[in-house]
Amino acid sequence: MAKLIGIEWDGSEIRIVVARPRSGGVTVDTAFAAPRTSELAESIAAALADRNIAVGPVCVTLPRSSVELHVLTLPPAPDEDLPDMVRFAAIREFTALTDDWLLDYTPIEVNAVGQTIVLAAGISGKGLKGVESPCSTASLVVEHVGVRPLAAASLMARDPHHAGSVALVVESSSDDIELTIIADGAVVFTRSTRLPGEEGSEERQKALQLESRRTLIAARNQLGAHSVEKIILVGQEELSGMKTSLAATLGLPAELYDPFTSPAVKYSGAEKLVNRGRYAGLLGLLVDQATPSVRSLDLRNPRRRPAPPSKRRQYVTYATAAAVIAALVVAVIWMRLGSLDSDIDAAKTKLAVLKKSNEAAVAQQNDVEKIDRWLESNVQWLDQAYWMATSLPPAEETILSRLQMDASQTAGGVIMLDGFVASEGGIKKLESSLRDDQHQVSNLGSKQSEVTGYDWNFQERIIVAKPTTTPFAEAEPAEKKSVEEPTNQEPPKLEPNPTEPAPTEPVNTEPAADDDVANKTDEGAQS
Repeated sequence: MAKLIGIEWDGSEIRIVVARPRSGGVTVDTAFAAPRTSELAESIAAALADRNIAVGPVCVTLPRSSVELHVLTLPPAPDEDLPDMVRFAAIREFTALTDDWLLDYTPIEVNAVGQTIVLAAGISGKGLKGVESPCSTASLVVEHVGVRPLAAASLMARDPHHAGSVALVVESSSDDIELTIIADGAVVFTRSTRLPGEEGSEERQKALQLESRRTLIAARNQLGAHSVEKIILVGQEELSGMKTSLAATLGLPAELYDPFTSPAVKYSGAEKLVNRGRYAGLLGLLVDQATPSVRSLDLRNPRRRPAPPSKRRQYVTYATAAAVIAALVVAVIWMRLGSLDSDIDAAKTKLAVLKKSNEAAVAQQNDVEKIDRWLESNVQWLDQAYWMATSLPPAEETILSRLQMDASQTAGGVIMLDGFVASEGGIKKLESSLRDDQHQVSNLGSKQSEVTGYDWNFQERIIVAKPTTTPFAEAEPAEKKSVEEPTNQEPPKLEPNPTEPAPTEPVNTEPAADDDVANKTDEGAQS
C-alpha cells in the first residue's frame, strides 16, 4: 500500500509524518521535527535523507496566515452547483481574487431558510508556487494542500468526545497561535496571531487571553444560537499553565488534546515526541486523504462541478446489444441458408432420380411427338406417292435411289429425292414435271454419274404445302351410311381408264453383264 508523507514548516522547524492508510484512518510509521535552515529545499531533503525516506508525492499543510478564508452564505441550490456558486460569491468577498486562484470550501450548515453556509479557503497561484517550488527542488511532488487549523478540526471531528462540541481550539507553533471556533465538527471561525514574549511567559499568556476574548466576540455572529462551551488546547503538559490561565480568564472549562490519541491515528512512538500538538494539522490532512469526509479541504484539488455522467457505458451497452442482435440475425440467416442448402440437395437428388426414371418416358414422348407432327402435317403421303409415281418421267429417263418423306415442323411436308437421269436435260424435265401449286422443287446438287445409261446424278427437295381441305371429308358420310345400311349389292368391278396410260416396265438396252447397274435399276423401280 502506498505511503502518505505529510510535511509542514514554520520559521524554525520542519515537521514530517509518514503514515500508511488503513480502515478508518492511518497508521503512523514515523513522525519527527527537523531544524529549518535558510534553504528550505535543502532542509527538507536532508531531513528525509537522514531517515531514509524515499521521495515521492507529499501532502502539505499551510498556516492560517498563508491563505484567505471567508464565510459565505449561498442561496438554496443542489450540491453539484455549490463549487460554481462559491467562486461567484468569492468574487465579492475575497480581496484580490483572480482566475489563477484555487478555491475550496468546507460546509458549515444549512440554515432554516435552506441557505448553505460554507467556509471558503483560497490561495493564489503565486502562493501555491511558493509551496511547490521547494518541494520540487527536494524531488517531491505536492499532491494535496490543506489548511492547518481546518485539518486539525477535521481530525477532532472524528473523535466522538469532541465531534458535537462547540469549542475554542487553540493551536500553537514556534511562530504564532491559531484560534479556531468549531461547532459540531465544522469550522465556524478561525484566525491567527503572533504573541509577544517567550513561550510560557506571563506576557505571552496575557496576550493569548486577550486574543481569545477577541476571537469569541468576532465569532458571535457565525455561532448564532450556539455558544462556546469549552476551550481545547492542542498539546500536552507544556500547555498546562496556558490552560489554567485561559479557564480562569474566560470562565470556561479547558482541556488538553493530544492528536495522537485520536481513534483515526495509531502510532506507537508518540510518547517520544516533543510538542505533539503541533502535528494535529498534518495528521488531520493525512487522515482526510486516507478516508475523505465532507469536512475535507484540499486547495491542490478543490471541489468542482461533477463532470456530466459518461455515456460510455450506455454506448457500450447499445453496441453490445446491437452486436448480439446482429449475431443472432446472422446465425438465423446462416441456419436458414443451411436448411435451404439441405432442401436444394434433397431436391437435386430427387430430380436426378426422376430424370433417370423418366428417360424411357421422354424417349417415348419424343416418338409420340414425331408421330403427332407427322399426323398434324395433314399431308396424305399415299396420295403424294401416287402423285409422284404419275408425275415422274418414265424409267428409261429417270430412276430413284432414295425417297424420303418427312412432315414439316410447321405444316405440310418435305420430300427428299436422290436418283439418276439419262441426260443433263432430264433434271430440268424432272423438276418441271414435279413443280405445281402444292409443290416447290429445289435442286440440291447434281453431278455426272458412272451408272450406265444414266449419265447424271441429282438431289432434289420438294416442299409440300399444307392441304386446304381435309382428304376424304366427303367420303366419310358415305362410309358411315354403308356401315349403318348394309346392302346385298356387289361392288362394281373396276375397269381400266382408257385415258390413263398402261403401266410399262423399263426396258434395259445395256448388256446383261453389268449386274451392279441392273440391281440399282431394280431398286429404283421398286421405290
